[in-house]
Amino acid sequence: MINKIKKLKHTKLSWDYVAGFFDGEGNLHVSSSSASQDGRYSLQVRARFYSSTLKVLKELQKFMCMGTIYVKHPIGMYELCITSKQEVKKLLINLCGRVVIKRDQINFLLKHFDFNLGSSNIYFDVEKFRSFITRKNVFKFRKLKNFKESK
Repeated sequence: MINKIKKLKHTKLSWDYVAGFFDGEGNLHVSSSSASQDGRYSLQVRARFYSSTLKVLKELQKFMCMGTIYVKHPIGMYELCITSKQEVKKLLINLCGRVVIKRDQINFLLKHFDFNLGSSNIYFDVEKFRSFITRKNVFKFRKLKNFKESK
């Protein structure tokens, strides 16, 4: 069986693959940027993919034609980070309808975040956006796993 797997030829990536990878190993982050010369802040949005394998992130970057890869040395991870508003919007449009776990986050951003250059998004509801983050599901899984292992 292993020999058959090794013989499979490389297949091209698809947006469905990217969506599944993002659902499991990615996140969306909204934060304020530093003040401009006139003292105003604006919101930035980032999409990030994480992997311990550099090759997979390079393939994703090549397929999507966007993002920068960073090395996270202390933890042995790599990060593909997309920071351009226009590129994040393109990514979200392509992931919309394909993701499962991050569907509400993506729909909320596409509906309420202004991706136009120069837009400050000062009225964007960051707390509402954060309410869609499913990090709490990780803790539920850990509790369930610990419960099963203790039996």
